[in-house]
Amino acid sequence: MYKLLKKLLKDDSRGLAMVEYVLIASLIALCICGGIRLVGNSYVRIYNNVSDSLP
Repeated sequence: MYKLLKKLLKDDSRGLAMVEYVLIASLIALCICGGIRLVGNSYVRIYNNVSDSLP
């Protein structure tokens, strides 16, 4: 694993492409986490309203 990482860091074009892919993947993951958080809060409110309305 160390040799592969060292090889990728030596090759500038592959290393830069790898960094770009990591940045894109982290941005996508951040958007997904934010969306799940927003949707999750909505579902919590819906379930709380249903449970409050039950006797």
